[in-house]
Amino acid sequence: MNKKSKKEISEMTEFASFIAHQLKSPVASASSLIKTLLNEYLGTLNNQQRDFLIRAEKRLDEAISTSTRMINLADPSRVKCQEGFATDLSAVIKSVCPKFMEEAAIKKISLDTYLDLEPAYVSVSEEALTEILISLIGNSFKYTPEDGKINVGVKLDDENKDMVKLVISDSGIGIPEENYQKIFQPFFRTCHVKESALPGSGLGLALVKNIVSSVNGKIEVGKSPLGGAEFTVYLKHEEKLNEAMIQPSIWDNSKKVVIIGGVAAGSKVASKVIRLSPDTEVTVIEKGDILSYSGCGLPYYVSGVVSKPALLSTAVRELRSPALFSNVKNVVIYNKTECIEIDREKKKIKMRSLINSNESWISYDKLVLATGSCPLIPDIKNVRVYKEIYTLHGVNDAEEIKAALAPRKAKDVVIVGGGLIGVEMTEALVARGCRVTIIEQQSRILNGILDEEVSLLVERHMEEHGVRIMTDTSIKSFYKPEEVQSDLSELKKFSSSRRKLYVTTERETIAVDFVIIAAGVVPNVELARKAGLELGITGALKVDKSMRTSDPDIYAAGDCAEAYGIVDGNPYYMPLGSTANKEGRVAAVNLCGGEEIFHGINGTVVCKVFDFCVARTGLKESMALAEGYETVSSLTSGPDREHFMPGAKKTMMLKLIVNKKTRTVLGAQSIGTARGFGKIDVIATAMAGKLTIDEIANLDFCYAPSYSLAMDSVITAANVAKNKIDGIFEWITTKEVYDKINKREEFILLDVRSHNEFQDIRIPGSILIPLNALRGRIHELPYDSEIVVYCSISLRGYEAALILKAANFKRVKVMDGGIAMWPYDVLRGI
Repeated sequence: MNKKSKKEISEMTEFASFIAHQLKSPVASASSLIKTLLNEYLGTLNNQQRDFLIRAEKRLDEAISTSTRMINLADPSRVKCQEGFATDLSAVIKSVCPKFMEEAAIKKISLDTYLDLEPAYVSVSEEALTEILISLIGNSFKYTPEDGKINVGVKLDDENKDMVKLVISDSGIGIPEENYQKIFQPFFRTCHVKESALPGSGLGLALVKNIVSSVNGKIEVGKSPLGGAEFTVYLKHEEKLNEAMIQPSIWDNSKKVVIIGGVAAGSKVASKVIRLSPDTEVTVIEKGDILSYSGCGLPYYVSGVVSKPALLSTAVRELRSPALFSNVKNVVIYNKTECIEIDREKKKIKMRSLINSNESWISYDKLVLATGSCPLIPDIKNVRVYKEIYTLHGVNDAEEIKAALAPRKAKDVVIVGGGLIGVEMTEALVARGCRVTIIEQQSRILNGILDEEVSLLVERHMEEHGVRIMTDTSIKSFYKPEEVQSDLSELKKFSSSRRKLYVTTERETIAVDFVIIAAGVVPNVELARKAGLELGITGALKVDKSMRTSDPDIYAAGDCAEAYGIVDGNPYYMPLGSTANKEGRVAAVNLCGGEEIFHGINGTVVCKVFDFCVARTGLKESMALAEGYETVSSLTSGPDREHFMPGAKKTMMLKLIVNKKTRTVLGAQSIGTARGFGKIDVIATAMAGKLTIDEIANLDFCYAPSYSLAMDSVITAANVAKNKIDGIFEWITTKEVYDKINKREEFILLDVRSHNEFQDIRIPGSILIPLNALRGRIHELPYDSEIVVYCSISLRGYEAALILKAANFKRVKVMDGGIAMWPYDVLRGI
């Protein structure tokens, strides 16, 4: 380069630095204004506006970063390393390439690195190397069309071992040979680039050459083996270095942590490791294209309550993109990449790009498996054949269901499975105007988390909202209308239906627009199984309390890992986002050298079912009995605030399951008002502390009429359980009463509510004597009969029982929970 050219580039660099300095402040101000808009301080944004602002914010942040680098690079001392120091070029490549992963995914471009020399020390500052890489790789992205390929490699020069070669090649439009020298001149652009209308100033490559020349390096351009352009940068190799000579950098990592899976547990591990040990090299490999989204929010995205940007963003409206993890958290992300092999002996992983099928190996010091779960697909004929059969196990699944729900596209839907996923999806579909049928093979919906009497109340609530529930029902097959054969007589009646699919059960055939399989999930452990890691009896990965697997250098967290019950110590598989985050945090602390344990789970769950809040923790009563516990349960119901306050008509129903021997709580279930989940959290806390019902009954809760009762519902439930265990009074459950009715046993079912309440709703076979008339009509009841008393919530029932006991009635019982917790058939009207 002649003196004139050097002077031109030097002046141009200073000029660019001046412009960058002038622009940085207003750009930063614009970025601040956009953040204000995104936080909705000036009003609510629609999805399109939010998406536009997020993209604008990202571009402004990039502009600020570029301005900062340009200002720094104008100072020659910021280009070279400090005297006697060097920077690892391979490490800088690892930090820069993930910044382009999002763009690579959008344009379907394969971006691969080939680090034949690692470490590759050069006497160039990290800032300068970052600018070289961003300019050259960005140039390749600009001029490479969709489905293209970009390679970034570093190795020793074959002809001169004192030089390191940085090679960036692409399959883009290329550069004519006659322009190879001109391309590095300021403001020069080739003719076909000008004709393409692609944006550009012609300054980037000139700046790169200035940086390279200032450190006595060399840059060349030629034709790439991939068909496009190939840039080669030659930099002096600093081979003989001691540890003290290595340029301090956040990319000089002492430990390599690789995480397989980047949704809940995986992203939590990555974030926590970087907080605890910033020098750690953290790599996340994710099979999907989306990171760290809220899977529990998918039903609300389908219903339209939640937007896609909100679902995929942080609490401060930042998109959880590879760029965010790279720029903010210093984490390397490989999305759209699957792991296909774990070599435990050599401590490395084989991964494959889902964009171009290229395979490569990556080493690790510590490995975390956060591979999640897979939808359980039942063995039903044609279940994997038709596109109208969906699962809901990711954003892409939700997108497909939303498309099927487009206006005038779908009305009749069958959900296969009455577990959490199926129940939560039901409300989303009803909100979109669908007629929904849930088909459940077991005897009740939510059978895995609720006891019968509570589950049946949820069923009745859903049916009141127009949902059809078919329990104890198996699906035989799925058929398309055009595949109906003459021997399938049960389908002939639907021959004129416009529906797209037939669902045949053992009871009937249903014509629908589409089906959602919500039969549950299974742990995704095939990779771990092939690697010889131990699985637990649930089929998930067996881990200790530190979240270590059978290999001390491999941890597991989230939906792929087994957990242990706090109450009974038994292994369970209960995949929940809350558990995944807690397990991920524990794994991160321990692999960074800490000592933290995961204490287990109560299986604490909450879900929204129309205007019901359904929550539970611990063991169901049926589970506790099966495990050999002697149980006592209480069913209580009532308002969640004082009766005279607005909104007090809404009822919260609570079931408490107690170990009769130790008087500690085994589990609890709540349905009704939204405040029920808070009661379940209190009980879960009491269970963790092994509090007895005597201690729970004296807990000091907040009280104000607007928010609570003077005697909190948790305290009431504990007192009822105490009374039962201590024999102060005899109670009977709704299930026991129902069984007595069905067996036609001799007893009196006494309703002590008012006449109006009785006429509105009552239990078949009951008689009415209002509480305020009971003393005057007590002679109407036979002394030797068994009498079961109930009212709305059993408070008046308890008072009536006391009156009967005082009058020497010997066989008096109070029905738990009153008619509010009666889940069976009722009579209405006069």
